[in-house]
Amino acid sequence: MVQGSGAGVGKRLATHSDIDALVVTGGFATAMEIRRAVFDRPDLPVIYESGGKGIALVLDGCDLDRAVYEVMTGAFMGSGQRHDSTGRVIVERGTSEAFLERLVEQCRRLKVGYGFDEDVFMGPVISENARSRYRRYLRALEQKGHQTLLEGQSLTDLDHRGFYVSPAIVKVDWRAGSAFLNEETPGPLLLVYEAEDIGEVLALHNQAYYRLSTSIFPAPDDDISQIAARLRTGRLLVNRSTTTRALTLPASALGRCGNGVPSGPGLVHALTYARAQMVETRPFDSTYTLPGVHWSDAPTKPEALPPVDPADVSAMLEPT
Repeated sequence: MVQGSGAGVGKRLATHSDIDALVVTGGFATAMEIRRAVFDRPDLPVIYESGGKGIALVLDGCDLDRAVYEVMTGAFMGSGQRHDSTGRVIVERGTSEAFLERLVEQCRRLKVGYGFDEDVFMGPVISENARSRYRRYLRALEQKGHQTLLEGQSLTDLDHRGFYVSPAIVKVDWRAGSAFLNEETPGPLLLVYEAEDIGEVLALHNQAYYRLSTSIFPAPDDDISQIAARLRTGRLLVNRSTTTRALTLPASALGRCGNGVPSGPGLVHALTYARAQMVETRPFDSTYTLPGVHWSDAPTKPEALPPVDPADVSAMLEPT
């Protein structure tokens, strides 16, 4: 393991001529900078995953308590800092009011504190810079007129040092512009989008730049296969949070999340290449050299067959 700045150590490692493959995790801008830096090595496998967080889809008629629990834990577990944390939830209008009321009620009960204390759900964010970005993002949402359902705050009265904040939920008036649809939300922040019907739910989802992982909470009689066929996402979870995963299953990061290379077993294929290999074990026989090759000491070649008149081909193929 080599540590250092991206501009210094990172750049030298990524562009070194002895690198045979490159797997990058980080921001989208960093991934694009690396791709440009190795543009003259088209044979170099460059695989990147840029996070971006996941999206949850809550449909009319779903199991409301399950949807609330899975969205809540997906959004705020790990203080919302996982690359596949739930950053956005798109709710069908018919269930929006009941879902949001229940979600806010349950999220108010989450305990924030030192991660090793019993009964603590959520610890601090990783740095003061992360906490500052979280606060700035909340202010930007407020300035654009979006509705705060659960106010996120810095917490300074806890027993342990750390960069603590409380969870935040903001309902986005995405039809009025400033939809905040294409940035990764910082920290424990969940953005809510209300859609008229399932068609609008799916269309809004597919417009997002980051589509790493998608949760869907359908009604029992919804045709999941039909819905799944219309979703453009790297990983689809039915009635589970966006952070649910199994390493044995492939998951491709779509949009700005990555370049479509699946993780898990699929990564092995991306980091290797197929090569054909043929081996001749028979001794050389100069009898069968090509026409015009007058091989010295070659035996007399067998008499060639007389040339065939193209007109006689059909007669050769048909029984007489």
